[in-house]
Amino acid sequence: MSGAFMSAGDYVQAGRRRLEMISAVEGALRDVDILLCASAMDPPSPIDNPEEVERTYPRQARTPFNVTGHPALAMMSGLSSGGLPYRFSWSAATSANRRCFKSRGNGSARRGQTISIHP
Repeated sequence: MSGAFMSAGDYVQAGRRRLEMISAVEGALRDVDILLCASAMDPPSPIDNPEEVERTYPRQARTPFNVTGHPALAMMSGLSSGGLPYRFSWSAATSANRRCFKSRGNGSARRGQTISIHP
């Protein structure tokens, strides 16, 4: 329902900004195989703490890839002091559907382990 209150002009402008974002991400991916970033802006919170979930859920960092349509993958990168999983996300160019990336859970390369990214 959030789009119900958006004007036609705002919708058109959002479409233009989306194209700019796609171009910027594709530009960044010309020099690298993957983009690696935090998956959230805050440490994880217990699912049974509704106030903390409500506060932190909107601060997840997956929105750019949802907007641009680039394939993205979130992986666990460690545990918080409370035993909850930290995550990072990585993304690749939309043309990378046949490319394989060598990675470990900590993001460093390891021979023999591949993860295929498909849009």
